[in-house]
Parts: sequence; structure tokens; C-alpha cells
Amino acid sequence: MTTATKSETDPAAAIATVREQLEAARKERARLGEEARADQSKVQAAEAALNHLAHTAPDQFEAGQPAAKSEAAKAKRIIEEASTSRWPAILEGADQRIRDLEKDVANLIRDAAPQLARAEYEAGQEEVGELRGYLAGAREVIGRIRSYEPALLSITTASGGAIDGRSIQIDPRLEELERVLDSLEDLQAARVPVLSPFEDEEPQVVRTADGGWVRATVAGDTELGEQPERIERPS
Repeated sequence: MTTATKSETDPAAAIATVREQLEAARKERARLGEEARADQSKVQAAEAALNHLAHTAPDQFEAGQPAAKSEAAKAKRIIEEASTSRWPAILEGADQRIRDLEKDVANLIRDAAPQLARAEYEAGQEEVGELRGYLAGAREVIGRIRSYEPALLSITTASGGAIDGRSIQIDPRLEELERVLDSLEDLQAARVPVLSPFEDEEPQVVRTADGGWVRATVAGDTELGEQPERIERPS
């Protein structure tokens, strides 16, 4: 397998820029759609008006055609102008711009998948670090709550008679919660191992020079691109 190198870029900024363009294109398409529907409604109203005039006001017509400067003539002009309308082409052009920008976003994400995935993982790890602080505080509070149990045991033992340690009512969920908190010591944020491999992991999938991904076992003589940077496994 041969390996090609690739220059560093700022994919997040590039993606944000294209997404802004995509949002603008979608807003433009919505605006054009509203205008097209408004024009269509205007034409339908003109057709209805022209038919109504034909039924109720024959003086609006000459030789079967709307008379000059009549209300029928105004309705006819609206209908004729609609015949040369290019709304279908205008809307198709707007739709195509959206499709092109959506493709651009997808391509940018594909090309920068390792950098983007690592950024998301590292952001998640920061949140995990904050959560661990809360967990440590929770364990400390639980420890203080349970610290009263030995004193209660001494009290019940000294009381004698029908009172003993079995008389103490302890919420079993406290011990269960302690176990849960202890099990979260190695809590990790979501990660894509292929895109953000730890230093001690052997990737099962590798990136090709054309930006694709293939399983390492079948890469053979395929030219490989720049592989995702390995990261340190959290302690």
C-alpha cells in the first residue's frame, strides 16, 4: 500500500460558510415558491373572472374576444402574460442550487471526516470531564449520608432488648448508587474509532487516496490517503 499526503485545512469554517449559502438558497426557494403560487392564484382568479364575464356580461366581448379596455381584456392580459411565465424554470434553478450546495456540504464533511469526528469527540470529552466532577461530588455526599450508619448501629446495640442493628432502616438504593457511580469512572464520550483511533488501536478500515474507505484486510495495492491522526487514550 502506498500513502499520499494531504494539506491541513479548516473544514469547520468551510462547512459553516457553505451551510450559510445553503440556508440562503432555501430561503430564496421559499420566497420564489410563494411568489409563484401568488401568480398562479392571480391567473386562476383571472380565468374565473373571464368565464364569469362571458356568462354574465356579453357586452364585454366583441366577436367572442374581450373588448378593448374592458374588464375582460384585463383578465385576458393576465392570462396571456402567464403563458410566457418561466416560473417552472426559475423554481427548478432554485432547486438545483440547493441540491448543489447540499452536495458541497456532504463532500466537505466526507473529506474532513477525521478532523470533524475528532473535534466532536474532544468536545464530548470536555463535557465528560465536567460530569466526572459532579459524580465526585455525589459520591462525597453519599459518603456523608452513610457516615451516620455506624453511630446508629452503636445506639441500637447499646439500647438492647428488642432493638438491635436490624432495627436500622437503610435505603438500599444508596449502596446501589455508589456502585453505579464507581462504574462510571471510565465514562467516555461517543467516538468513531475508525476516524479517531486511540494510539493502541489498529484501524480495521483505512482511507484511500480518493477519499474513500476500505477494510484494511482488502486494501492490497490500493493507494492510501492521509490516515486519521491517532489520539491518546484517556486515563
